[in-house]
Amino acid sequence: MKNTAIFCTIFTLSGCTFSTHNDSNLTFEGTSDLSNAIVRVDIQEGNVTSSGSGTWLNDKYIITAAHLWNGVKPGYKLTVRYLSHVYPAKIYAIENPSNLDLAVLVVEPNNIIKSPEGWRVKLCDSMLSPAEPVWVASGMYNSISGSYASPDSIFLYKGRTGSHGLTGYYKEGVSGSSVFMRSENCMAGIVSMKDKSFDMISDVYKTDIVTVDMIRKFLHDNKIII
Repeated sequence: MKNTAIFCTIFTLSGCTFSTHNDSNLTFEGTSDLSNAIVRVDIQEGNVTSSGSGTWLNDKYIITAAHLWNGVKPGYKLTVRYLSHVYPAKIYAIENPSNLDLAVLVVEPNNIIKSPEGWRVKLCDSMLSPAEPVWVASGMYNSISGSYASPDSIFLYKGRTGSHGLTGYYKEGVSGSSVFMRSENCMAGIVSMKDKSFDMISDVYKTDIVTVDMIRKFLHDNKIII
């Protein structure tokens, strides 16, 4: 089933627009599959629910951000909302978000729920370069938005310059969203937390991401095969 993608600028101070045309500057091959591969993650404690986003890695695992569980006490109820249905889930693997902001979920086995048929996420072979155009896929808002790798979040790795952030702040609930490199249609990161710094001239607002090299290591360490 082909869905019309919602292209939504989900920065804190921005609004949404809808698009159905095939301008390559707005869409990329596989966008419909991607829009069907994102989920909303809900953590309920009593009458309070905190939410974030997640993405199917394959037909079994969902990747999201570990900091969604900051301050959450035992006894919470974990569910994922996928294609307008809600399913109970559990944590398969999670890290301390101060070290690595990643978690992987699985849906309870008594529920018949799977990712889009034949879906398997493609991890990027290279890291994001500063100012690289990306898509951010949010299950919380059922949206795909455009952004760029932040030039204020650069690092050096094996002689190359990479970026571990996105330009601007995002709304609450975007945490755990997947970041896709537009040029390669591959997963380049997972949205982590907001970051504010000062560059001697003005405040700099950006959103940190977990980069693809750290995603690969996390999956390998937890024996998660996609």
